[in-house]
Amino acid sequence: PPSKLYSIQKFAQRHRVLFASSSLVLMALLAGTAVSLWQAIRATQAYQEADALRREAVEFADRLKEANVLLDSARANAEEQRWSLAWKQYTKATELQPDHYLAWSGRGSLSAQLGAWEHAAADFNVAVDLGAPANNPGWWGVPQLFLYADKPEAYERVRTALLSQLENSDDPASIMMAARSVLLQPVTAEQAAAIILEIEQTFEEHPFPRGLRGSFGGPPFQMLRGAGPRNASAPEFRPGRPPGNPARMIRTLELYTSALAYYRAGKADEALNRLNSVLTAEQPISQSVLALPVLAMTYHALGRTEEAEAALLESSTELNEWITDFQDNPPESPWFNFLEGLVLYREAHLKIRGTSLPDDPQLARLEQQAMTILLGN
Repeated sequence: PPSKLYSIQKFAQRHRVLFASSSLVLMALLAGTAVSLWQAIRATQAYQEADALRREAVEFADRLKEANVLLDSARANAEEQRWSLAWKQYTKATELQPDHYLAWSGRGSLSAQLGAWEHAAADFNVAVDLGAPANNPGWWGVPQLFLYADKPEAYERVRTALLSQLENSDDPASIMMAARSVLLQPVTAEQAAAIILEIEQTFEEHPFPRGLRGSFGGPPFQMLRGAGPRNASAPEFRPGRPPGNPARMIRTLELYTSALAYYRAGKADEALNRLNSVLTAEQPISQSVLALPVLAMTYHALGRTEEAEAALLESSTELNEWITDFQDNPPESPWFNFLEGLVLYREAHLKIRGTSLPDDPQLARLEQQAMTILLGN
């Protein structure tokens, strides 16, 4: 008897049109079913992915909200000198939002106020990597931190931002602080000349503008007494009100900054004239800590070897006294004045004596003391 396959073949031969049409319809149905299944699978996957993204967005928003609440609370606790609590809140914020540069810069600022400068530089370095703008008052002193902690690449990135600020700012306080930070390392003669012109024009036109007094309420001047273990017998200090005559202090800082610029420009005589005015000024701004290492380098550039050595020795004495005072009771000047003086002293020591400055155990003890306070140990 004929097999089933043979019967089908004969049927297909006799009814070719019908068989072809039926086959096409069947293939179309099968293809449509396959496409529908594929689309259904894709739609399910897309829904699952969208749902996961939605949940992730909700979780991110919750973490961001919690981190911002922690940052606000940490700033308030820092102002009230509840150092350990503020540190814990900043640290929690970095864990919740590791890409939130304000958490890192906030903790860095807190560490810097207490003298934990290595830790502060590390936190600010993370903030820079995350794209933090480095050209606002909250970053005054950070270039000094980076050089102190031997982070030249981070310093150069911040210096680039500060050079832009010098070109575009008309605020005397910002111009002065940016210029000081840029001049911490050698610059070209052209750059130094441009900075000199910017400083002198600014202060000739605005010797002490009305808006400048308000600049002292910014971050670096809120802690003019520094920050650390407070001496109960120390006089009360109100943030935003620097001691003495603000106009005279600004003038002294302007003379110091322009002296540093003249030294970088290779004009040692001009630098010496301004440094002498700085060192004889009455206004207490730690001018000796800042000016003496520049004076030592200026004497060295003029070939006045003995005077250079004497200025270097006096600079060392002033820095040692400053760090001793900071350990016992915060001095009446911003912490970054000391770091700036120390960075310049290291440069002067290398130029005059030909050797690098060895590590100072006092600084290591200060770092340890600050971290003990921050960690609440």
